[in-house]
Amino acid sequence: MRQLFAHGWHGWVLVIAVMVGWDIGAIWAKGETITAWTRNAGTHPLGRWLLFAVFGYVLVHLLIPGTWPTYDPLDRLYALIRDAFRRAQR
Repeated sequence: MRQLFAHGWHGWVLVIAVMVGWDIGAIWAKGETITAWTRNAGTHPLGRWLLFAVFGYVLVHLLIPGTWPTYDPLDRLYALIRDAFRRAQR
């Protein structure tokens, strides 16, 4: 099990699974694909700001070197959630 999560590829598999699952679900339900949904969400001002924030968050996470974990927003969010659950379990 350790080898499964050792190299961090599980995150990419999850992203691909969500994208493919969304598109298959859209085809099955005759709805919007993820690209069309993103394009339509960008037309509304609130949706535009939400997309901008999410894309910026992911971009910063991808560009921060692995040697600076204290500046990585995803690592900081994970630590915050982990500590909150640990406090709740006590």
